[in-house]
Amino acid sequence: MAFLYSTQFAAGVLAGGSANVFTVPAGKVLVLRDVSYGVFTGTTAQVAWGISGIGFMGVASGLANNSEYHWTGRAVLVAGQTLVVQCATSTINYVCSGYLLSI
Repeated sequence: MAFLYSTQFAAGVLAGGSANVFTVPAGKVLVLRDVSYGVFTGTTAQVAWGISGIGFMGVASGLANNSEYHWTGRAVLVAGQTLVVQCATSTINYVCSGYLLSI
């Protein structure tokens, strides 16, 4: 049996605004490795991900219709922190993935 190391924390459609998409449970640490966005609604989009109460990071603006944006890196969220996805001007598809580690 294989040990699953990577996981998808959130995936969905966001029609403007921001959404709390994953809260790190007690005893865990989230290592965010990848956030992907797709814009397919006929308008230009500004997208971002962030940590609730801290602010937005991974911001991309001026994304044209039928385009995608891919953030790759390492960001650590501790127990109780919430991953937030935002889109200021359009409807987007998003997927957030990485590692959920026990401490």
